[in-house]
Formats: sequence, structure tokens, C-alpha cells
Amino acid sequence: MRWSDFTACARHTPLCPAGHLPHKGGDQAAATSPNHRSPPLWGRCRQAEEGPPRPEDPAATLRALPILFATLALASLAACEQQSMETQPKLKAYSSAAAFEDDAEARKIPFGTVARNAPARIAALATRPPVDAALLLRGQEQYGIYCTPCHGLAGHGDGIIVERGFPQPPSYMEPRLLAADPRHFVDVITDGWGVMYSYAARVEPRDRWAIAAYIRALQVSQTGVPRDVAAVGAADEPLGKPEAGDALPRGQEGAQ
Repeated sequence: MRWSDFTACARHTPLCPAGHLPHKGGDQAAATSPNHRSPPLWGRCRQAEEGPPRPEDPAATLRALPILFATLALASLAACEQQSMETQPKLKAYSSAAAFEDDAEARKIPFGTVARNAPARIAALATRPPVDAALLLRGQEQYGIYCTPCHGLAGHGDGIIVERGFPQPPSYMEPRLLAADPRHFVDVITDGWGVMYSYAARVEPRDRWAIAAYIRALQVSQTGVPRDVAAVGAADEPLGKPEAGDALPRGQEGAQ
């Protein structure tokens, strides 16, 4: 309580000893009763300053209703059970489900279902892009990510997993693979071959063509001059030439 408030209060209510009021008659008799409690000084001061209580404002009551309803709604939500996603009723993977005829939670994909981007992926897989510096650089990057663990950096089938006891893949320098069309490598990436599983879900269609182009560049760099694989190039589809000023990575100039 500030000093100015105290002095203002003192002008309205005199200070009296405890249990005594400056009134006469019944008020003093009531004050001396053991069950009577004198109102505190601050309460009497506020009552003297504000006067009698004013009636409530109906508009203020209406304005307070939305707050009241929001509070009740939050309280009801707090009292609800199973609000956590960990405890809500749900079907778990590979669990049983009596709602289906086969009593299995895992449902089969309906016949004829295709992915939203399936037409674009099929078109990209069917169309061989022209070989240029950008495609070879992309193929080198993707080859380093997905192929080197098994096939090695130079394509001799001496990847790191072979050193750990896994089956050794064939070298790209074998005559059979030197004579293979680039689509053969794209198909192997798409469908798998032998112990190699499919990479269709990992490598995009255009990147498969890029890897095939980089494999051809590895074959040229590891077997000698480009004329050593001239017969292989004759069986391939015509490849696009790089634009003027584009330079191929060192050792890959013969990929064209």
C-alpha cells in the first residue's frame, strides 16, 4: 500500500484500536461480539472511495461468455483419454485384422495400379539421352554412389564388398560387356542380374542412362584408345556430340 493511498484512506476512516469502531449503539455492540470481525482498513477505504456496489454490466457479461466457453472446452479436452497417437486404436504392420476376409492387415495393391509419375518415368527410360559432358559427370557421380561398392572405381569388379567376402561381379572389360549395348546396363540397373538386386527404386531413369554412358567411358579409358572399341560403338545408337566449348573429363574424351 502506497503512502498516498494510506493518507487518502485516513481521510475517510479513522484509525481505531482493534475491536472498536467509531460508531455508537448497535454497531459497537456488534463489534465487541466475539463472532464479529471488523473489515480491514484497506477494504473500508475502497468502499468509502467507490461508494455502494454498482450493478453488473450485461454487455460485459456477454463479452466474457466466449472466454468461459473456451475455458470449458479446454478443460473437457484435458479430461479426455487416449489423446496420444501411441495409445489410439490402430492396426500395426503385418498384424491380423478381422475386418478383411484374409484376416491380414497388409492389403495388396489393386490390379492395374500405377504410380502418379509412371508415364514420365517410362518415357525417360525408353528415350536414350544424348551423351554430353553433363551426362557423363552425372553418371560418374551416380556410379560412385551406387556401383563402386561392388564394381570398383575402375569397373574391374574389385569393390570394397568383394574384399569382405561377397561374390565378385564381372569386370566391365570382359569382351562380352565391351560388346554390350548401353541398354543392357540400363536393364540390369532396372531389373537386377544374378545376385545384384534391382536399383529401380534408387536410381532415376535418366541417371541409369548416365551410369551406362560412364561405364562406356570407363571401358574406353581402361582398354586403350577409342579405336579399340570402335566395333562396340557401331552397334550403339548414334550419340549426341557436346556443344562447342564443352570439355569432357580427363580420360573420357573417347566416350563420344
